[in-house]
Amino acid sequence: APGRGAPPPCHYRDKSIRRAAPATAVLPADAWTEGIVCRVWAVLGHVAKEMGHGPKFGFPCKDRNELAVELARKAAAHSLDHKTVILTTTDDRYLSVLLNWFLSLREHSGGVAGSAIVGAYNWRAHDILASVDAPVFPLIPRFTSGAMRHREGARRLDGVWIERGEIVLRLLEAGMNVLLSDSDAVWTSPALTHLTPLAEQRSLDVVASAGTFPQSKARALGGATAVMGFILLRSTRTMVAAMAMAQRISHRLGDDQIAFNTQLTRGNVTFHREEHVAPALSQASTFVFSSHGAYPAPLRMLIVPATSVVRNCTPVGAEHARSPRAVWRSRAHISGALVAHCLSIKSGGAKSEQLARVGLWSCPISWYTQLMGYAPKALQAATPGFNLQPGAQARFADHLEALYRT
Repeated sequence: APGRGAPPPCHYRDKSIRRAAPATAVLPADAWTEGIVCRVWAVLGHVAKEMGHGPKFGFPCKDRNELAVELARKAAAHSLDHKTVILTTTDDRYLSVLLNWFLSLREHSGGVAGSAIVGAYNWRAHDILASVDAPVFPLIPRFTSGAMRHREGARRLDGVWIERGEIVLRLLEAGMNVLLSDSDAVWTSPALTHLTPLAEQRSLDVVASAGTFPQSKARALGGATAVMGFILLRSTRTMVAAMAMAQRISHRLGDDQIAFNTQLTRGNVTFHREEHVAPALSQASTFVFSSHGAYPAPLRMLIVPATSVVRNCTPVGAEHARSPRAVWRSRAHISGALVAHCLSIKSGGAKSEQLARVGLWSCPISWYTQLMGYAPKALQAATPGFNLQPGAQARFADHLEALYRT
């Protein structure tokens, strides 16, 4: 309690506090530094620009679409046809899974590892990767709108899938083919050396791995759906139109895979299976889609068999997964595949355990210490200017080489 002569205690309703406060003010230009403004613009700029806005205070900021396209053009120069970019995504929980993916790409991609770029779902993942010159851009989900707001709890990743589809569409519109690959889709052979010439020779718009989600669409598509976790989308007029249609559906449903397969089933679908498409792609299914004039031309999609892109490495937690026979069977199943896309509990730790169980894990446990060079302050290098445009990929390749040797 205040003593005799002491001023009365402050109360949150006491408006006199405002009169007693010193007359100090902080100008917006002092509070909003260039780095902060550019971070906000990287997340929201592509929307604000459509509404006629620009970065505040005249800062030369780029939105995430501009950053992604610029980074993708540099990466595509390292691809077989000089116009295909490999796009994967991550957050800070999946960084070890991502680096393991990069190591598999380095060893099995056939020399096109430099064509990969990463969309980071949060700033911590972005800053760690940017500090070692990884080819990363911010893919920070903005708030979903309308009917999607009430689903942010159970379906908190809805915004992620919407944003991923938006970036794919922008890259296609910029004239680049996009191989969308999850970071747990581990390469076991040079997949693009098989898929790229096949797509060109057969005038395909899409080459997709096979799944069954959503099941209602799988029934309409002959038993298999296109999986967005490993799919090659070519920059054709038909593909751009189909992806734009899918994105309109995705904004309502919140899932790019459901949206993509939904728009495919809205038109006329014909398909047939082929015994020998290519040496590594037997028993594939070729689909031709037309959507009542919505496409400039019928969309042609090849769905590769599950033996080529394996999507079921024995789940962690299943009792039979711990037996030597089950592990041996899983490894034998994977050995003849182009890619092993392992499904397990959706967390980085569970993924690493699952991939290690079937012999697909090569990232050392000390990856963070090695990348940071035993100096935690090295991460701070990404802070001044916020490093939204990573430098030479050669330094990142050197880091991967060091991890690989470990």
